[in-house]
Amino acid sequence: MKYLNYIDLGYQTIVLGLIALISIATAVDGHFEAIGVAGLYGGVFLGPWQMVSSLITVISRGLYLRWRVIHLLSAIGYIVGASVFAMLYGNADIDGVLKVFLGILGFGIPVGLALFYYYITYKSFRFARAQAKAVL
Repeated sequence: MKYLNYIDLGYQTIVLGLIALISIATAVDGHFEAIGVAGLYGGVFLGPWQMVSSLITVISRGLYLRWRVIHLLSAIGYIVGASVFAMLYGNADIDGVLKVFLGILGFGIPVGLALFYYYITYKSFRFARAQAKAVL
């Protein structure tokens, strides 16, 4: 479990760092639409990783268990809700304020969940590292 924290935090930091760098580079070039695409690619690599990490840590009763359970259930709820919405309204013509609202929900909730889990992983890493130093 000790090395899982290092691997987990390292992978998430690399992916989030790459997303940030790509977003900054595309914003400087003036291609603001590409920021969303960078976020989507980041979500493809980060989302499943965080779900599996959260599930493993919940099953193994790791650090910050309550927060990880909240993250895991929230992520599952979001995936189910988004899937049901896509199934019911996938062919509907959505415009105006509703389209903006759905866009914010579609990108805002996953980003919030990703940052929340990164925070949990960071806190867990710091706590485990402090415990390891205290033992020495």
